[in-house]
This record gives sequence, C-alpha cells and structure tokens, in this order.
Amino acid sequence: MKLSKGTIEKLANVCIHIGEATLIGSGATFLTVKISIVISALGLLIGIFSIWLGLHINNLNDKER
Repeated sequence: MKLSKGTIEKLANVCIHIGEATLIGSGATFLTVKISIVISALGLLIGIFSIWLGLHINNLNDKER
C-alpha cells in the first residue's frame, strides 16, 4: 500500500501538532507542579521527538518531489 503525498503531509502535521501540545502541557506541568519533574521532563523529550519526527517526514516527502 503506497501512501499519497497528501496523507504523508497530514501525518507529519499531526506529529508536529502533537509535539507542540505535549511541549505546552509538559512545560506548564513543570512550572506549576514540582513533584513530577521527571514526568514533565519525559513529556518535554517526547514533544521534541514528535516535532523532530514530523519535520523529518516533511523533509523526506519534499525530497521525493
């Protein structure tokens, strides 16, 4: 099954939006609740990875054009 370029772009955008939301939520948790610093730090890392993955997928998709 081959994915269309539009589907790949939508997947990349979803990854980026998930990463942005995770960064905002984890940052807010980190600033307000000092008990769960480890959980907030992991959330920040997941958010950064998700944004990186979305940008990487977009770059691969652009190279194929």
